[in-house]
Amino acid sequence: NSSIQQHPYDISNDTNTATVAAHTPDSSSVEVPATTKCAICNCINVDTQLRPCGCMFHGRCLKPSLHNAVGPPRCPIDHITMQSAVLAIPTVENVNSNSN
Repeated sequence: NSSIQQHPYDISNDTNTATVAAHTPDSSSVEVPATTKCAICNCINVDTQLRPCGCMFHGRCLKPSLHNAVGPPRCPIDHITMQSAVLAIPTVENVNSNSN
């Protein structure tokens, strides 16, 4: 299994390209709490953050709205034109605090 993850969809067209970064030390990704919910299905463990709006999704939930798009791809929630999609990495926050 390779350490580089492929994103499940391509959302590019002739003039606008949304890119998804692989999780490597020199790439762009964002860590999000594992409890972050998809804006479409409301389930946890999202894997995609749209830019510039910041909405969070599962790639599998976002894909149908992108395939049905007319014109530049837009966020299905707030309808802002997408500039990119970033790999979202769900993380479990450490709840142990020693701030006594």
